[in-house]
Amino acid sequence: MEEVWKRNNGQISLQEQPLCCIEGATEIKIPTVKSGSVILKDRLQHKRVLLLLDNVYRLEQLQALCGSHEWFGEGSKIFIMTTDRHLLKEHGVDHVYRVKELEESESYELFNWAAFNQACLPEGFAELSRQVVAYCGGLPLALELLGLYLHGSEVLKWKGVLRSLERFSIPSGQLVEALEKSFRYLSDEEKQIFLDIACFLIGMNQNDVLQTLNMSMQCTTLQISLLEDKSFVTIDENNKLQMHVMQQAMARDIVTRQSSKKTDQMSGYLPSNMGLFDRPPHASTTRLVRPSPNQCDINGGRPDSGILIKGVPMDFGDTLIPSLFRKSLN
Repeated sequence: MEEVWKRNNGQISLQEQPLCCIEGATEIKIPTVKSGSVILKDRLQHKRVLLLLDNVYRLEQLQALCGSHEWFGEGSKIFIMTTDRHLLKEHGVDHVYRVKELEESESYELFNWAAFNQACLPEGFAELSRQVVAYCGGLPLALELLGLYLHGSEVLKWKGVLRSLERFSIPSGQLVEALEKSFRYLSDEEKQIFLDIACFLIGMNQNDVLQTLNMSMQCTTLQISLLEDKSFVTIDENNKLQMHVMQQAMARDIVTRQSSKKTDQMSGYLPSNMGLFDRPPHASTTRLVRPSPNQCDINGGRPDSGILIKGVPMDFGDTLIPSLFRKSLN
């Protein structure tokens, strides 16, 4: 829906669509979004409606298409698909259901159909597929787009993709674009905190993270809560911050691009208090190294840590320090 919403007259087009589908009207002309809301309520308030709204990013989209319960007749059901739980809270929806990651068997099936057009694996691709699926972490978007990216490819390309993923680099431009779509709707403060968490603070206790971030910015409690609502971070039963591995890889790509734009100014982002990361004062970059083979958990999000996902090692490589304590750069 977001793509249509941004087009010229797209908002009115979206309001006209349910009227055409439900009433069969073909000559509906809505002059403005405000009047469209009135027309929708007037035409649909006595009808039993099933309405599906996908890819919702803005509160005004819901206000224009499903303003309140009174817009629809008894027994109507409105399904809203979004990555922003806070948006649903603001609109006062009745129930919120978090879609879980796919199980391993479901992940293999989706990936295999995208990569091979079949459920069974061709000879020689079993281990390669296992590693790629492990990196995707049950995320349908990543499974499908990486599968399509590798469709019809030789083993050499598969190995190259795995080398990229090991360094937290996403090889598929289409997947990067899809992942970054939600990132672009974050506020500047949310973007900064997300990158800091992704690169340094995964696995740390939320209280310690707040103490660290409060040294350089304000309202971090609120910002982390909003990031959780928007599915960028999760807080586990031990009050530790976690994040999907693909979002960490996206963050690494963003930081790398931002750092490359600053090469004329300095070699990377530099925290104002290097002691927080046990780094010598003269250090200008931080290398996140691959964990040892027997390391099976996230090592506190510290700069000298890596990550191991279901037996598959990941390596940040020469990742530059992101926007943490960005004020020191100004």
